[in-house]
Amino acid sequence: MIKSTDLRIGNWYVNQWGEYLQVDPDLFGADNLESYPIPIPLNHEILEKCGFDVVHKTNNHYAINDPNGIKDSHKISVFPTVNNQWHIAFSDTLNGYNDYTPTTKIQYLHQLQNLYYSLTNEELEFKP
Repeated sequence: MIKSTDLRIGNWYVNQWGEYLQVDPDLFGADNLESYPIPIPLNHEILEKCGFDVVHKTNNHYAINDPNGIKDSHKISVFPTVNNQWHIAFSDTLNGYNDYTPTTKIQYLHQLQNLYYSLTNEELEFKP
């Protein structure tokens, strides 16, 4: 279950019936969320539904355009670590991991959405 303090308007989650739902600005607040909001674990399918492209298949490195161009490659990367966690980083996608600055380990879509927004000041699109 997700704590309501971890969610912001526009975050996606799953209810107990397996339906994808988005935090609605008109209903925001712990008492107004669907019962038992369940976090959506990050995986290859979810990343692709957010617009990430595979950069390196063998090491599951994904990248998406960085609207602010923080690194010269203009890419934000996501790659797996251990225990079903992922790093989000700015990376040189031409050279794989040769130039990356990891930010934090994340496990769920709402965490990726929040971190992406914090880094870019733009919403991360998700198409369930």
